[in-house]
Amino acid sequence: MAELPKFVSQGKPRASIAPRQRLEDEAYNAIRDMIISNELMGGQVISVVALADHLGVSRSPVTKAVAALEQDGFIESEPFKAPRVATVTTKFVRDVYDLRTVLEARSAANAVSNLSDADVATLTAGLASLERSQPQADPTAVASFDVALHHLFAQRADNKLLAGFLDNLELHLNRIRNVYKEHIYSEPETDMQLSELQAIVHAAVNRDAGAAEVAMRDHVWRHAQRLIEKIGGSPIS
Repeated sequence: MAELPKFVSQGKPRASIAPRQRLEDEAYNAIRDMIISNELMGGQVISVVALADHLGVSRSPVTKAVAALEQDGFIESEPFKAPRVATVTTKFVRDVYDLRTVLEARSAANAVSNLSDADVATLTAGLASLERSQPQADPTAVASFDVALHHLFAQRADNKLLAGFLDNLELHLNRIRNVYKEHIYSEPETDMQLSELQAIVHAAVNRDAGAAEVAMRDHVWRHAQRLIEKIGGSPIS
């Protein structure tokens, strides 16, 4: 049975939380970030005592944080068993990308008419830089441009509720990226990703909401297809 790493319950706490801040929220953020970074791995048993000792707080805020993390899909529990870090299964990846496909497509459609000339210039310059580096574009640079584009669209979509959903979904996406980074940052994936980004930027330059929605939907869906096939799951229908 997997247990917490030794550092969480021995010696001086590695991380401390300022007493003036809300301990429950800070405990939530600290534990969530440990899960996202894969410091706490999928299937690992959650010990409230060990985490409280690690964070330098009492058990109460950690207990509440663990309950909130379960509601948000980071922790799972069964009756009469200790809670565990939720495992990043193929189904989990599929569920996240099913939702992301819909939300990102809507975000792109809403955003393009709100892009400033400076926004468009930034997108075209960033894309041109990646294109000049072909045929050996840096996977990390392409991924960074991709993330920045998604964030820009979320900001320009003029829908705070949509932006909030995307922010929360991004946390789960970061966890998926950390677990499967060798697949996400591969050269074949980079080439296909760049081609899809070109279509999105072209639609943005033309302020074409319909084309942007289609291009973004295709980009997210195809990326999910490729990732799920690489990790051994059934393709998304």
